[in-house]
Amino acid sequence: MRFKISIVLMGLLMTLAVLIVAAPHSLAQDAQIGVTEETSLQIDSVSTDLLDQLFYNLDEIEPQSLDIHGSGFVEGAKVEFRRVFPNGTIYFITPSSGKITFVDSTLIRVSVPLELWQDDDGNVLTGKWDVRVINPDGAHGVLDDGVEVTTYHGLTRAEREERDADPLDPFSLCIIATSAYGSEMAPEVQFLRGFRDETVLSTFAGRSFMDAFNSFYYSWSPGVADSIREDDEAKAFTRGMIVPLLGVLSVSSSVYILLSFTPELGVTLTGFVASSMLGAIYLALPMFVLLRLVSRKMRGVIIRKGIIVLLVLSATGFAITSFGVYALSSSLAMFGSATLVLSSMFATALIVSSLILALAGPTYLRINSMWHVITDPIRVRRE
Repeated sequence: MRFKISIVLMGLLMTLAVLIVAAPHSLAQDAQIGVTEETSLQIDSVSTDLLDQLFYNLDEIEPQSLDIHGSGFVEGAKVEFRRVFPNGTIYFITPSSGKITFVDSTLIRVSVPLELWQDDDGNVLTGKWDVRVINPDGAHGVLDDGVEVTTYHGLTRAEREERDADPLDPFSLCIIATSAYGSEMAPEVQFLRGFRDETVLSTFAGRSFMDAFNSFYYSWSPGVADSIREDDEAKAFTRGMIVPLLGVLSVSSSVYILLSFTPELGVTLTGFVASSMLGAIYLALPMFVLLRLVSRKMRGVIIRKGIIVLLVLSATGFAITSFGVYALSSSLAMFGSATLVLSSMFATALIVSSLILALAGPTYLRINSMWHVITDPIRVRRE
């Protein structure tokens, strides 16, 4: 019995000794590998034509490329994209060497056609992918969620050229702004066009909203554009009306940039912010005038119930838009986005106009009282 115990203890001691001897060498080797990876190769960022996103127009597939920025790259380095799906499936995509261009030790350019992201069934694997660079000596670096793949349906190059060939064509870019500024190349017109094409039309929700907006806008805008084209005063007035729109879109586009990691949510919230600001700027004053025309009791009912109803409609529109995007239903996304935009515009206008009423009420009463003080004696003398 003692012999068996001794054998077991001896075996344990020998195992411990082996571990003690091997551990420093292993740790040193691991440390050396860690230093090599950290100092010899590092990925700092990945850039595309639009931040870190690859947008593929499914109606006209054009070549895309991305630049990998870092340090320690060597010629012959391989590039690998990796993604773990919610069900646990892990995808590895490795572009061929012919699609990888070694520029220098700080930059590698990769050609990434759409088919690179397709699975065996032809489905595009959209979403965020880790980016990994591997040097021939084995040194490597990884950038988690380095690039995002997104697809959309948009105009082809030929359709865009045909649309923009005549700046006064009903389905060209912003025809009222073009008439007001005199040229489609005016910076203001180019800004509006860029916001529409690069922000709104790059998402499913945005395209669905534009379908509804275009049906409304182009039903009357060609006539307005014709009427102001030769009238300098009308042009000046229209330019003045467009200035707040430019400011609103500039501010609201920052929302999309902040939420660029989730474009559909970003463009939906951008639309909400923009429409709310536009309602406060363009509709609050007319709303104020209308509220002054009704009795005080009716005015209170309109304000209290109207704000609640419009806010509920805004939330409902947001929910319908989200579900339409999830289900890829253009009809639902179109209805939801239009509801969200219109209800948020009128809700903000009603809130701002009610605040103006509250602030201007006492002043109005004082002016009204002074008017009666001045006019009452005149009426008495006449009588």
